[in-house]
Amino acid sequence: MYGSPYEVTFVKNDEVRLAPLSGGAIRHLKFKALDALMTSNQIVIKHLPRDVDAVAHESLRTLSEAQLASFNRKRHYVHGVVGRHPESPCAQRKIQAVRKELAEQIDDQDPPGASTIASWIQRWLRGGRMDEALLPRPKPSRADFSGLDRAVLEMINASIEQVFLTRHRNCVRAVHADIAIRIANHNAESAEKLQMPSIHIVRKIINKIDAYERDVCRHSKAYANRRHRAVGRSILAREPLELCMADGQHMDIMLVSEPTDGTPSKVLGRPFLTVILDVRTRCILGAFISLQPFCGGTLLKAMTEAVVESPGRPRGVMSTLIVDNGADYQDSGFLRFLSNLGITLEICGPRMPNGKAHVERFFRTINEDLIHKLPGTTFSNPTERGDYPSQDLAHLTLDALRGTVQTWIDEIYHQRAHRSLGRAPIDVWNEEVNA
Repeated sequence: MYGSPYEVTFVKNDEVRLAPLSGGAIRHLKFKALDALMTSNQIVIKHLPRDVDAVAHESLRTLSEAQLASFNRKRHYVHGVVGRHPESPCAQRKIQAVRKELAEQIDDQDPPGASTIASWIQRWLRGGRMDEALLPRPKPSRADFSGLDRAVLEMINASIEQVFLTRHRNCVRAVHADIAIRIANHNAESAEKLQMPSIHIVRKIINKIDAYERDVCRHSKAYANRRHRAVGRSILAREPLELCMADGQHMDIMLVSEPTDGTPSKVLGRPFLTVILDVRTRCILGAFISLQPFCGGTLLKAMTEAVVESPGRPRGVMSTLIVDNGADYQDSGFLRFLSNLGITLEICGPRMPNGKAHVERFFRTINEDLIHKLPGTTFSNPTERGDYPSQDLAHLTLDALRGTVQTWIDEIYHQRAHRSLGRAPIDVWNEEVNA
């Protein structure tokens, strides 16, 4: 739509829910509005083809040989007809014209009729043009709602709405108990007695509720938007310095001052680490450690380290920098610095930690691999620290910690294989920068 890709995540009676693949808010679009956009060619619907032979689909593994052969046969006819007549694939006259040719391709001695092929195509279209729609239909659930009394079903729905779909996040047992009270009151006043449904049936009905709507009611719209964002949403960079992330965090260690003139050192507190990370290579371009609280000044120090050339270390001016929406990133000096270098600033939305997931993961890595092994560490929380005397054992100074961290980045983090890359970050950097 207008050059921006969206994914249809749910279809209601009169609207569809759209999740932007490039980031942004989840939107709802009425069928009438969708039809108007399609008619005016303002929206293009694309379907991503899936190669069933290349995708180890879990459902295919459970099929018998006969079921798998039937599935492949249906798929052959459906794709054959749609490929030849994409505009009107269900037209039986057009199906009849290609049916014999398709049958000969797979040596089908008893080809299906045109109406049968048309019904397969309709199933495929209703299933979002996904081949899974041609799989054998599952057996009916043991929880058959059709046999429920209408009054009981109304009570179940009322209890779900008033007990389950609330910010109290009550469990299914609480819903079942509320239904029991409603039925008991009804049976006490009416000659027509109602049967109590099992908790299994109640759970089945709850599971049929759209997950997005359920999370909106039980948590919040912001939570639902984060959890149900488009599956294709990811932060990708095609080359080094195309996209970088900046963030800061307190370090899990206590520092001491430099002893002077016989004065013993004293504990200064926990320092702050500001990091600039390249998304493509996962290399650390800048890492500034300071005792000052996080501010525009510490961020400028990290950025200066990231863009100024240092022999043997990854450095450079990035195209885009992702930051959170904190006030520290709105510092006028920092913004002028970016403007002078032509760096585009991209702000993460509030309560969107995945927007800087790579740098957040780096903080965890440096804590687990280095900081928590140094004297004076505070660990991540009081439970992990236990009775470890962080202040008594602290003896690292600010300069010593800076040197230790830089050595760990240069000689360990950059040199070992990264789990996501499968190679060392510095190898990826050297290969792609020098290409």
